[in-house]
Amino acid sequence: MAASESVAANPGTAEGEEETILYDLLVNTEWPPETEVQPRGNRKHGASFIITKAIRDRLLFLSQYIWYSPAPFLLPDGLVRLVNKQVNWHSVLASNGKLLAAVQDQCVEIRSAKDDFTSIIGKCQVPKDPKPQWRCVAWSYDCTLLAYAESTGTVRVFDLMGSELFVIIPASSLAGDLSYAIAGLIFLEYKASAQWSAELLVINYRGELRSYLVSVGTNQSYQESHCFSFSSHYPHGINTAIYHPGHRLLLVGGCETAEVGIPKAASCGLSAWRVLSGSPYYKPVTHGGDRVTAVPKTLGLLRMLSGKFYSRQGQEQDGIFKMRLSPDGTLLAAVHFSGKLSIWAIPSLKQQGEWNQNEQPGYDDLNPDWRLSTEKRKKIKDKESFYPLIDVNWWVNSAVILARCSGALTVSSVKTLKNLLGKSCEWFEPSPQVTATHDGGFLILECEIKLAPKRSRLETRAGEEGEGEEDSDSDQETSAKARYFGYIKQGLYLVTEMERFAPARKRPRTITKNYRLVSLRSTTPEELYQRKIESEEYEEALSLAQTYGLDTDLVYQRQWRKSAVNIASIQNYLSKIKKRSWVLHECLERVPENVDAAKELLQYGLKGTDLEALLAIGKGADDGRFTLLGEMDIDGISYEELSPPDEEPAEKKKEKELRKRQELLKLVNFSKLTLEQKELCRCRLKLLTYLDRLATYEEILRVPHASEQRYDAEFFKKFRNQNIVLSARTYARESNVQALEILFTYHGSDLLPHRLVILSNFPETTSPHEYSILLPEACYDGDSLMIIPWHEHKHRVKDWCEELECRMVIEPSLPDESEFLYAAQPELLRYRTSQLTVEKVMDWYQSRAEEIEHYALQVDCALSLIRLGMEHLSSRTPVVDEVGVMQGAQSYLVSIWCGFSSDIKVTRKIKRPFRGQEFGGAYRIGTRANEGLEKQGCHPFYESVISNPFVVESEVTYGTYQHVPVESFAEVLLRTGKLAETKTEGEEVFPTTEVLLQLASDALPNDMTLALAYLLALPQVLDANRCFEKQSHSALSLQLAAYYYSLQIYARLAPCFRDKCHPLYRADPKELIKMVTRHVTRYGQEAWPEELAALTKQLQYYNERLLDFTQAQILQGLRKGVDVQRFTADDQYKRETILGLAETLEENVYSIALSLAQRYSVSCWEVFMTHLEFLFTDSGLSTVEIESRAQSLHLFETLKTSPEAFHKHMVKYIYPTIDGFDHERLLYYFTLLESCGCADLGKYTIKPETHIRLLKKFKVVASGLNYKKLTDENMNPLEALEPVLSSQNILSISKLVPKIPEKDGRMLSPSSLYTVWLQKLFWTGDPHLVKQVPASSPEWLCAYDACMKYFDRLLPGDLITVVDSVTFSPKAVTKLSVEARKEMTGKAIKTVKHFIEKPRKRNSEDIQEASDSKMTYADALNHLEKSLAHLETLNHSFIVSLKNSEQETLQKYSYLYDLSRSEKGKVQDQAVAMCLDGQPLRMIQQLLEVAVGPLDISPKDIVHGAITKIISALSGGSADLGGPADPLRVLEGVVAAVHASVDKGEELVSSEDLLEWLRPFCADDAWPVRPRIQVLQILEQSFHLTEEDGRLLVFFRTEAILKATWPQRQVDVTDTEDEEKRYLLFVELLEASHREVEFQHLVLLLQAWPPVKREYTITNNPWVRLATVMLTRCTVENKEGLGNEVLKICRSLYNTEQMLPAEGVKELCSLLQHQALLLPSLKLLLESRDERLHAMALDHITAIAKVNDSNCDRELLSLLLDAKLLVKCVSTPFYPRLIEHLLASPQQGCWDAEDLARHLRAAGHEAEAGSLLLAARGTHRALRTFSTALGAAQHWV
Repeated sequence: MAASESVAANPGTAEGEEETILYDLLVNTEWPPETEVQPRGNRKHGASFIITKAIRDRLLFLSQYIWYSPAPFLLPDGLVRLVNKQVNWHSVLASNGKLLAAVQDQCVEIRSAKDDFTSIIGKCQVPKDPKPQWRCVAWSYDCTLLAYAESTGTVRVFDLMGSELFVIIPASSLAGDLSYAIAGLIFLEYKASAQWSAELLVINYRGELRSYLVSVGTNQSYQESHCFSFSSHYPHGINTAIYHPGHRLLLVGGCETAEVGIPKAASCGLSAWRVLSGSPYYKPVTHGGDRVTAVPKTLGLLRMLSGKFYSRQGQEQDGIFKMRLSPDGTLLAAVHFSGKLSIWAIPSLKQQGEWNQNEQPGYDDLNPDWRLSTEKRKKIKDKESFYPLIDVNWWVNSAVILARCSGALTVSSVKTLKNLLGKSCEWFEPSPQVTATHDGGFLILECEIKLAPKRSRLETRAGEEGEGEEDSDSDQETSAKARYFGYIKQGLYLVTEMERFAPARKRPRTITKNYRLVSLRSTTPEELYQRKIESEEYEEALSLAQTYGLDTDLVYQRQWRKSAVNIASIQNYLSKIKKRSWVLHECLERVPENVDAAKELLQYGLKGTDLEALLAIGKGADDGRFTLLGEMDIDGISYEELSPPDEEPAEKKKEKELRKRQELLKLVNFSKLTLEQKELCRCRLKLLTYLDRLATYEEILRVPHASEQRYDAEFFKKFRNQNIVLSARTYARESNVQALEILFTYHGSDLLPHRLVILSNFPETTSPHEYSILLPEACYDGDSLMIIPWHEHKHRVKDWCEELECRMVIEPSLPDESEFLYAAQPELLRYRTSQLTVEKVMDWYQSRAEEIEHYALQVDCALSLIRLGMEHLSSRTPVVDEVGVMQGAQSYLVSIWCGFSSDIKVTRKIKRPFRGQEFGGAYRIGTRANEGLEKQGCHPFYESVISNPFVVESEVTYGTYQHVPVESFAEVLLRTGKLAETKTEGEEVFPTTEVLLQLASDALPNDMTLALAYLLALPQVLDANRCFEKQSHSALSLQLAAYYYSLQIYARLAPCFRDKCHPLYRADPKELIKMVTRHVTRYGQEAWPEELAALTKQLQYYNERLLDFTQAQILQGLRKGVDVQRFTADDQYKRETILGLAETLEENVYSIALSLAQRYSVSCWEVFMTHLEFLFTDSGLSTVEIESRAQSLHLFETLKTSPEAFHKHMVKYIYPTIDGFDHERLLYYFTLLESCGCADLGKYTIKPETHIRLLKKFKVVASGLNYKKLTDENMNPLEALEPVLSSQNILSISKLVPKIPEKDGRMLSPSSLYTVWLQKLFWTGDPHLVKQVPASSPEWLCAYDACMKYFDRLLPGDLITVVDSVTFSPKAVTKLSVEARKEMTGKAIKTVKHFIEKPRKRNSEDIQEASDSKMTYADALNHLEKSLAHLETLNHSFIVSLKNSEQETLQKYSYLYDLSRSEKGKVQDQAVAMCLDGQPLRMIQQLLEVAVGPLDISPKDIVHGAITKIISALSGGSADLGGPADPLRVLEGVVAAVHASVDKGEELVSSEDLLEWLRPFCADDAWPVRPRIQVLQILEQSFHLTEEDGRLLVFFRTEAILKATWPQRQVDVTDTEDEEKRYLLFVELLEASHREVEFQHLVLLLQAWPPVKREYTITNNPWVRLATVMLTRCTVENKEGLGNEVLKICRSLYNTEQMLPAEGVKELCSLLQHQALLLPSLKLLLESRDERLHAMALDHITAIAKVNDSNCDRELLSLLLDAKLLVKCVSTPFYPRLIEHLLASPQQGCWDAEDLARHLRAAGHEAEAGSLLLAARGTHRALRTFSTALGAAQHWV
């Protein structure tokens, strides 16, 4: 299968429109590869095969007809050829699209669509077939059975589980005779008997049909029904057969015939046979249509033999190979042996289209991938055999799926064969199979075949030929006679199979077969976009996004998430994501795996949170987009560009940026920030925090003891979010002094207030000397002793979001992060201070020493802390008597502290610098590293001799204090090692490499000369790389590396003396590098010693890196946003950057681009082309300036060297950017194409030379013309010309249009141009001819007269177009009077008559136009005379009444009639529309009578047409009913109109006509049952149905209900024809029913049947019987529900003929009570009008002792009140509830309280009557006493 290519175009519609389909290819299943060994025979191509085959055919002919020996049936060569080209496997999709049968070698897999056919639900085992391509398989109509036919004709039937039900053996068969194989395997629905499930038709290639009745289930079997032969019509057998269930037609395809006078279909081998229920079972259907008139030539036997002998594929008999029905069954697609495709209408078999193979677009295309494969290139030699179609199916009713032997697959329009998949076909392996379309997609089965590697000739066994011999052509070495007898020998072997005639054996070849099931599915852009992203096809996804305007963020988000975070992924993916919240989330949450990427990610996030973004959010101008610095312009700010000139000093640039920042800050009102702005500030704060933590982490990793540690992303993820105070305490507890020192230095504001408390967390066992650097120190400031502040550093300057004004808004209250420090030891709170005092520090030293001694008993550590405290807080060295220590630590410590305190008092009097630095302005601690190695580090002594050096501050002496630098550990180690080596006199050599490398790395930033000395001392020269690679690359570091290797190479080529300094070391390093490099380059080809060769490689490497770095620095200096690091590492980025730089008008940048291109092997052609594209697209230059610059740069001398590439770039990138109105630019564009040799490139109708001539003309006469629209092949050129046409340029342009092609490829004619212009002239006027738009009839006539002057320029057809547009267009009907239109038509008639009488002289162009025209002036005259006659009818009283009607619908009819011009089609359409609107038939008849005739249309035809449309709509077709109305409602209107007409006695259409038209639809079981029932009901309501139609209605209703619930129960008309059979059917279904849904459908069934007329006993009444079964079969869970269901059933029968008698109700109530369902029983009794039933209800109510929800509800109470049983319920528990319900019910008006009270009093219930009245009148309950009630009853009643 070819790679999936999804078309980025609009998806096609389901019907009719030839729009490109947006589709996707998915591999549903790929089976494991199969290995197969194929025997090798003689070649089957070329002359030898043709001749051998011809001899074989003649010998078979003779053996059969002369010697009467049995011989195989001769199949058509085309059929055999195409069948054998098919793959061995087959796939057949069930009609419902839910099941797939995949036929393999020895099994048939049944797969389900639920999981896209990936899993197997059934497997049918079948024997291996010697001819697998000749097998076939078919699904039953209900998709429950699968029939499989072998090549021998044997048929096996399986169920869905894969179980074999039975095997049908053919009646006769001959081994090896493929004519017994099955050409048609068809299941038919069988309804004649319930015994059989289906009918199976088996048709072999001989044309022999056998019908079998099939039964499944418990009695699975089959029985032959009948047989039939098509031999009378197809003496040479048939090729294929399919069944059309809608028309009950069997469509048969065979070979073509040349008989005269037969229909076209029959001549092509196509016939239709009506399937009959009895003998002869199949009847040919004859149709009219085109007839064959050619007379065939007769051939004698010898001529026939010789003709056959020398025939070729192209001359063989054609025939139909495959056929497929369209989804709606109206069209048939057929593929012929010759590769021809034909489309036929069904059932008429009228040909709708035909394309021979060479007329089909792309028929000769071959898979481009074949050229890449050696074995597949052989196929191209015989490419004609890959052209034919191999399979066909339908996409929709207007498009077919075509598959070719080559593997090409298209979805093509049946009108034009345009490929709807796009410009190119979709490629699969050769001969793919395709299924029909379901749910917007179809399946493709393909087989990829690969040859195993060839064996050597030594491996070839004796008796086998080498494979190479097969391809050798030995015909030249043998005589024609020998060849001829060789062919005869081959033919004899084919017939006799005698070994003496057998050809030499060829060794078999091994092949591997890979079968794949692929689906091609139409999709929406969104679905395809998501799938492309999920399958990581990002380029295609981006293309889709650009085409359909989808969110590209989804692509880049997926790529970003899938890739490791590095600088490249940030540039390539994250930087292209627009959604700010998502980008910031990633910058904050994702932690890269290396330091550089982590820094880059945080800095990238920081760029999008600066002031520009903040202001853009405030203005609502960013739409949530991630905005980088400088992407937004801020209104109202005056500042210079962000990128200053290269020569601008850094200080000035910094000052300018600061000034700009201040201006931006003035625009921000922090007190009014939106939520989104606040969130941006919070993100920025967090990003800054993370960057600070990252810088701190880097510092920690640089300390000596951590040098072996590497950056840990997981640790940093935790560290950056961790409370910094907690981190400090952790480092203290781990005794990590250096890390804590770094935290104090860079996070002092957070940590130094807790400095003493954090120091208290060092383990008591840790010697204080280890963290002495962290302990507080003091010095004198004047006369007072002060604690020296910790020297803090900041990683960066303070950001605007960290200012108090911003922080107060976004973080008004911050949590105390140090609270945990003091939670366990609140006493430490006294040491929490931002300004340490000497007293507080003294207190801490003392208490901490006591803690150490107390908790750890570490007296020495306590004493050390005391000593250090004395050192740090005094000016003299304390002397401690250590003797007493061992005697008692506690007292000694106290005494020491006392002495310590007194010492401090003494030292306060002495003022001097401490540790070489003063407290105050001169105080400095530490040095900043020479980061980036931008300057050469040196000792201060050499400062004056080095240009712009970096001097280490710690080496500078301040004042008189002599500072001795502290030696590093590495220096001490090196000295110690060398001393030890000296001591052993060299016997033990000290390994110095690591120490020297460490020393060199440490010294490199501060003293580069010393670092070089260390490196030169390395034992192994190449070890220096380890030092160089650790440094960040700078010009200085790379030069140092080159200098180092230059020294080493020179020293080896010219060894120096070790006892004196060689002048080599005094030479200028740059000159030395140049000299050594030149020498190495010059003699690079010589054989260097291995050691020296390695050094030269390193020198070249660092020279290259230096050059790259230099170039990158140049790029960076251009301020073009070039990523220098990526430029040096990424070749693709390097190439794109160079080409990007070429897009400039700056000469220096362009020169740099050229030099970089030369340096990095980017072709000069690409640079020139890129620059030219830039000039055209983005330079802003005029065309003249572009032309001048291109000439000055001499671009075209290089560009014209590759015309094809130049043409491709110009067309693809430049032409789309040129405005169609810019004639100057277009002229230059085509001039370039012409001058650079592109005139003959591209498949364009108009050549560049013609474009140039046209543009030069149009530039003068039509400057406002959109020339691109004019020459666009997909646009109508006349639409482009119409706006610019005028009386001044029409003549000039008419001379140019013959050079302009129309959409169909033909050239425009001057007549068509005048046609467009004259319409424009008439309707819009012209400055010179019709100066203003006409407004009255005289003015319109004047405008028409102006147009008539040009009628002689028009062809007859165009003249009619113009006249019709001004007399019968919607504008004409609206704006012009009828009289004016009549006058215009009359003038046109006179003009045409004049043209007929006096034809003008015509030139050659006019003659050519006239010959192309399909209309003559005589035709035009007839047309105009009919127009005039139609205009006369507009004054008819009927039309006038329509026009003057107040009903808009009738006015519309008048308008449509006016536009129709009495054309038959338009009038008929209008009449049908009126009929569909339900208009009276008399009105339709009047319309037909008024129209200019003869139309030969009657009202009956109109009603028939309307009924046909309604039937089409009911059948799921796309018929237009004039709006979204329901087809059944439309039908009601039509039937009502016909009924009214019949009642009036108009005799236009009868009810019998309607029944005749609708009866086929109602009787066709191919359509849904419900609409058929509704149609009959509509007819029943208006007309008296015949007895037959009434039975049909009952049958349809029954069938619909049974299919819904009892689909296995088949019924026919006889089952429902009388009441007795219906009752038997009801009883049968009732006995089989147990579920609630089944009982519900039985109710529907009884309601659908006529009322029962026969007298049944109560228990046998269908309704009573149904209720009885429902109640007796109910469970406890659904008992209550079924009781309510029985109640609903009875209620549905009220006031109908089927209403239950009182005895029936009584019986049902007894059943309900027996099931303890009292409530529905009481309701049934009370709803009856029978007094006896009411009495029964009262008896039950009286017997109830307690009222609850099971025996009473509001509905029952209402029924009691309705039945006026209140009085009789007084003594029951129901009475209080009845009164409460009566008073509370909103329906109280239904029951009169006074009337009820009157009944109560009459029954002797006076107190109850009075109480009821009191309550009804709102008397308070407290006043409703017994006496009051009695009084009320007497007073009010």
